Amino acid sequence: CKSLMRVMLVIIILLYVMAIAMTEGTLGFCMEDEGPAICSRFGNVFTSWMSLYQALFNGLDWVRLMDDLLALDPLYPILFMLFLSFGLIILLNVITAVCVGLEDDTRRFEDAQGHDHALASKAELEEKVVERLHRIFDKFDMDGSGDINLNEWVYQLDDRNVQALFVHLEIDVSDPQGLFELLDVSQTGVLERDNFVLGCMRLKGTAKTSTLAKLQVKLE
Repeated sequence: CKSLMRVMLVIIILLYVMAIAMTEGTLGFCMEDEGPAICSRFGNVFTSWMSLYQALFNGLDWVRLMDDLLALDPLYPILFMLFLSFGLIILLNVITAVCVGLEDDTRRFEDAQGHDHALASKAELEEKVVERLHRIFDKFDMDGSGDINLNEWVYQLDDRNVQALFVHLEIDVSDPQGLFELLDVSQTGVLERDNFVLGCMRLKGTAKTSTLAKLQVKLE
């Protein structure tokens, strides 16, 4: 917004300076010869300013103004062409800056939406994984005691369907006892529901074997 205001100020100053220059040249011509067309367009600073403004924004035919200015000193048609060129360059830069700004705003908005969508999708996926882990725990808890002992653990992991569930969660089960000890953070010899779910979520997708994970815990 500040940049746009600065550009508009430059255009206004440019119009004012050119209006003064054109008025000075026209006044001398009008005193020598009554030229109704050029005198009505450049007879004073205000009419000169308006004529230049209309020419810049295509409200007045450039060719018609050039024909009028050719009656003056050759300097004035040249100044008029320089004015138009400089003014159009400024306007094109403004339009380009606005378009680039809109594209940047659109890109940032889309990136923010994509990020929010990714976070929402990740949260939904984690909720589904937690629900699946709770169902796995219920399956492993064969005696309904509310926890899983080592025998239940080894027995269930011998089932290929159960192994496939852990493979889908990207948890290595090649060493059942080692994985059991890794999840048994309280070292009670049984896996409680919370320890099982949280432990599996921690190991999920880490691409670590149970041995490497155990080594990491010891190092920590």
